Amino acid sequence: MLAETGFDAIVDAGLGRSASDFDRYRVTVFDKARRIDDHFAGMDDEQDQGHGPIPDAYRDLEQAVGACGMAEYAGASVAAPYVSALAATTAITRLIALSSGLEHPVNTVGWASTGDRVRYGPNSQTLSRGIGHSGHPRPFKL
Repeated sequence: MLAETGFDAIVDAGLGRSASDFDRYRVTVFDKARRIDDHFAGMDDEQDQGHGPIPDAYRDLEQAVGACGMAEYAGASVAAPYVSALAATTAITRLIALSSGLEHPVNTVGWASTGDRVRYGPNSQTLSRGIGHSGHPRPFKL
């Protein structure tokens, strides 16, 4: 549905979803050359196989530092808001580049706990109509 909004570009951010990749984030800029519907065509969300955090590791952590910063919901860690903040900041920098007409990486993949592990895709310059244009919004039908 996002591909049909009429926007010149879409900035998409994704986060890790398990104890092994909770600190991973991805930010991708989609445009007419890299369409969001083409990118996600045929993809389905992975089914949860019940591989939540290792309970022993969480018990050890709680004994060492207490329960502060630890939370679990439906078997997944949700106590890593810094990853969301980093992904959002990266997405905002892409929006600034887009509205300013500057080159930007088409995608960025990083790990928040290790700042040196960030991969950038090739640079691109998306021609957009600027900040004063809001696309051609169409109501979504669910």
